[in-house]
Amino acid sequence: MKIVGLRAAIFLMVSLTIRILWNVPFSECNLSNANIVNTIFKEVSFEHCKMMGMKFEDCNDFLMDFNFLDCTLNYSSFYGLELKRLRLVDSRLLGADFTDCNLTQAEFIRCNLENAIFENTNLSQADFSTSLNIILDPERNDLYHCQFSLENLPGLLGKYKIKVIS
Repeated sequence: MKIVGLRAAIFLMVSLTIRILWNVPFSECNLSNANIVNTIFKEVSFEHCKMMGMKFEDCNDFLMDFNFLDCTLNYSSFYGLELKRLRLVDSRLLGADFTDCNLTQAEFIRCNLENAIFENTNLSQADFSTSLNIILDPERNDLYHCQFSLENLPGLLGKYKIKVIS
């Protein structure tokens, strides 16, 4: 069975019975707290979706590939995932957990990352230059060629008690 796309669907706290989602666009869906254990996401796009408390580390990470546009991913967890080239645009990630992730070349475009957790995360070549509320420890994450704006400096230097004044 091929799913062409899902629009304005509500999957609140349900278990997705479709275990392989390949090239499926989700638009205006509420997937908050949905059970996605062993679900495969390949070339899946989420646009204008509410996805609070999602546990993406419970997915089958085989060929995992998705992107987000204007989504609410508050308190979602991506713990330990390989998410190279992940693209998040205009999304809210309050309290999201990226511990032990590989986010090489990820793009966080105009995202709100308030209280997001980055611990032992590979952020090589990631772009945070247009995002807000980033707090992370440069000594506990790989930031090789990572991009930040000047406004992001307080979130990078906070542990040193340095005040950045513009």
